[in-house]
Amino acid sequence: MRTKTALLLAALLCSACSRQAPERPLSPAASAPAVAAPVPQPQQAKVQDRYTPLMQAVYGARYRVATGDALAPMPDPDNPREQWQMVLEGVSSTVLPTGETVLAVSGDSANDDGTASADQASPGFLSLYLLRQQDGQWRLLRRHENVARLGSHGRIGKTSWVVLGQDRVGLAVEDTMANRGETTVHLALFDPLADQVTDLTGDGILIRSDNDDDCDESRERCWHNAAQWHLAPSDALYYDLVLEIDSKVVTQKDGHREERGERGTARYVFADGQYRPREGSNTVGMP
Repeated sequence: MRTKTALLLAALLCSACSRQAPERPLSPAASAPAVAAPVPQPQQAKVQDRYTPLMQAVYGARYRVATGDALAPMPDPDNPREQWQMVLEGVSSTVLPTGETVLAVSGDSANDDGTASADQASPGFLSLYLLRQQDGQWRLLRRHENVARLGSHGRIGKTSWVVLGQDRVGLAVEDTMANRGETTVHLALFDPLADQVTDLTGDGILIRSDNDDDCDESRERCWHNAAQWHLAPSDALYYDLVLEIDSKVVTQKDGHREERGERGTARYVFADGQYRPREGSNTVGMP
């Protein structure tokens, strides 16, 4: 009897145990060790900008390492008392015979989000800065801002450094414009050491004209005129500008095709504040 009672009591106890709520599973935090939050990393440059030290000396905290440009207020070329936000990018630099380093910057108007507008009809704005390195630090000496409108899509164009005259190094800019299959390139020259920096050519000298992008069998007239240019030593403040012109014109009508080529030279001298024609004729603009 005692044995039956004991067995019944054990069965009841087991039944009670089976109705107890199961243990709550461990939370993930309790079942695995905590993972440390990632440490924020410094902003990494998305572009490699060789002009970063110079740009930082000019624009300070307004220079953006991640994008390799600066977002800063610049004087309005038409009204220097007014300013507008521009995206500014270093495009070239060199050391002058006088020891200063000159930095050429191309600027474009900024959108509300801080990006460049890059509109086809929008020129690039050229600025030049003179700096000197002292005790490992760049010191800004002079600034010539928004001295010229050049190029398109917010970029000034192709740049190069040339010997303008005796102990004078200048910036040459080839300003390209394209419209409806026709392309023109104008040459502009700048002296960074001038008291007031302006285009020494005035409004630019035409060195290329063609309709290569719109020339096919349906066109009655196609042309490609281009000039190789160089500066020839002279006794003037600025050397003479010489153009060696190669022109090619193709006409076709009623199945008849005619090709004509011409070569010529033109020489410009610096007089009365800008380069002016002296010898020959610049035929680049004659399709």
